[in-house]
Amino acid sequence: MIQEKESKQNPPLFKVQRSRGVPARQEKHYYTLPETDPDATGRLWTRVATKMSPKGRAPPREKVTKSSSSSRLPLRSAYTASDVDSVSESTSSPRSRALRPQQYSIFTQCILAPRRITVDAKTRITRGPFAHFGTERPASYRALDKLGTSSVLLNRGTDQAKEIAAHYDFMRAKRLCEAEFSTYAKETFFLGEPRSTAPPPDRIWRAERMLELVCPATDDSQWLKPPLLMFNVPRSDDYTWDVRPDCAYWISTRGFNEEYVHNIGGACFVYQDWVLCPYLTIEFKRDSDDISAAQIQAVTAGVIALYNRYQLHSRANPEVADEEIAATSLVHYTITFTGPCYTIFKIRPNDVDEPNVWNGCCMGFLDGGDCTHASHVIRLMDWINEIHRWGLTVHARACEMDVKRLLNLEGVDTSMIE
Repeated sequence: MIQEKESKQNPPLFKVQRSRGVPARQEKHYYTLPETDPDATGRLWTRVATKMSPKGRAPPREKVTKSSSSSRLPLRSAYTASDVDSVSESTSSPRSRALRPQQYSIFTQCILAPRRITVDAKTRITRGPFAHFGTERPASYRALDKLGTSSVLLNRGTDQAKEIAAHYDFMRAKRLCEAEFSTYAKETFFLGEPRSTAPPPDRIWRAERMLELVCPATDDSQWLKPPLLMFNVPRSDDYTWDVRPDCAYWISTRGFNEEYVHNIGGACFVYQDWVLCPYLTIEFKRDSDDISAAQIQAVTAGVIALYNRYQLHSRANPEVADEEIAATSLVHYTITFTGPCYTIFKIRPNDVDEPNVWNGCCMGFLDGGDCTHASHVIRLMDWINEIHRWGLTVHARACEMDVKRLLNLEGVDTSMIE
């Protein structure tokens, strides 16, 4: 007991070890630790915690403004001053992330506008797909020349349209996710062809449905990103052009002689000696709150396809451009889905004074509807069929002619690709 009492009265002694090079006579020093007050220590830590808490301190006003502007971009408003702050701030930050089409306000200002790429989504009176393409409704698409074997064309009647409308009505009522809507649309409207590595039995053009294709535009390939037409715009190159559209239709190389696919790849971009020159892009979102994001993603994917198609045509026709062919074949179609609602667009190059000069493009409204109504379902199927009809005839044939002209300019005997 006496020893325990003495240990409480006499504070412990700490020995300080000498460092190397210190004389031996200075080796030992003893210091007495002062007594501590637990209550005072607790109060001190309380003050420190209060000072370190976000509620206990207010950052400078300038930092708060920049932080809020960069993390809370407007979802549906036009480009605002807060977006400008976020653009200027991100350009000075080495950690700024690449822009994405989902950030449609800042993406439009920094990526699309400097390339003169616009979206005109204003609803207009529509003439329908047959008037648009200058065609007539066929008794059967299977009876059309060179389209009889196509698996992407739809052949559904009024009763099936009613069933489709009821299914969409159910999905909207239950507020199902985007994957449910996109999966059903791909199973119902956007079909694919049977695939095989065997040599084609014929020379008929076929469409290939590509889902979320990873195909970024690069400067060292035939798949190029649209060029900048306005300079000194912050973050105008801060995008990888790796779009990966939900669904897109390309034409198959099986329409060419398979022995010359390697030459076709020298004229334009050919994905794995398989597909080239896409003509239709589809994007899905869950509901109308995402309509702007769907449109920006669609035009971004579509403009890459159109620009590279434009480049093929310009290189194949360096002296003069055929305005009639350009008007009918140098276009790209897109369809956006937000839940059950669809909108059909056409992307066409902007007008220019000189031929074969790219001046950006505009994605303009063609038609729209709501798949909870059977009549709208039928109109959508008509549009899909006519776009495929155009893609597998007018578009495919024009691409073939431009490829053959370009190969001929390089001294290749294009008669071998008949």
